[in-house]
Amino acid sequence: MLCVPSQLHPLGLCNNSDDDDLYQYGWVGVVKLEDPSLEPQPCLSVFGKAKKAVQRGAIAVIFDVTENPGAIDQLSSGADEPLSHPVVIIHNEEARKLMSIVNRQTMARARIQH
Repeated sequence: MLCVPSQLHPLGLCNNSDDDDLYQYGWVGVVKLEDPSLEPQPCLSVFGKAKKAVQRGAIAVIFDVTENPGAIDQLSSGADEPLSHPVVIIHNEEARKLMSIVNRQTMARARIQH
């Protein structure tokens, strides 16, 4: 499956307005999670952020947990049912490589195999 990665700010997924942007099908959300001390009371859990991205049309969500390794545990807590789309966790060197590509490219394509 070829898709277009799109970087999302974690707080951008907190927007609860009725006119939430729906993106064109085929995009993958790339979210760099910050140190939890920068957002002591997050608006959504990591699972909630993944769910919101899927609701906006993401076919997959990639989380960079380099600064927030505890976020991995949040993906399974509070979930009534699993997401129907893949959620990928990356960190350290893999995350730096992906973020470098996403930040440099105006258009990039990725292949996700699962």
